Amino acid sequence: MFCIIFGIMFLSFILSKKIDIIAYSMGVAISRKSILGGHCVDTGEFLGEPLTEYIDTFVSVGGVAYGMEWCPKNLPACNMIDGMVCDSEYMMDINQAMARYEGENSFAIYSRDDYIVGQVCCGHPCSELKNANLTIAMRYHDHVTVFYQNNAFAIFVGYQP
Repeated sequence: MFCIIFGIMFLSFILSKKIDIIAYSMGVAISRKSILGGHCVDTGEFLGEPLTEYIDTFVSVGGVAYGMEWCPKNLPACNMIDGMVCDSEYMMDINQAMARYEGENSFAIYSRDDYIVGQVCCGHPCSELKNANLTIAMRYHDHVTVFYQNNAFAIFVGYQP
């Protein structure tokens, strides 16, 4: 997590401007916590203040934003503390904010045919990014092709509201 945090700050410092982030799959949940900052839900370690000011555009592609629909809680990646199940402490933490924190702009692109992430997580579309400027829910793409055969995310870099 600290590698992501320092990477964001380093790039923003070197480039002397806000950066754009494109996150995919579980990387969406991990990068969102890195940006949100605060305390780790498992260790209590302080990650720092939010990095929102360093990010212009955040794009979630096929993201685990609210969790994974088929996530048996007996699997380590689906535990109730820092797992990808929708009601884990981790997923609740990254979805509790009432305002966008991932960047000045945020977008979600996902497929309604994604069989890896699934569709419904605690009453929300699993890949829907809370407080996003725009969400694109596509059809006829699976978890892999939503990223590799879709250039829609490219239009958001440099987005002007």
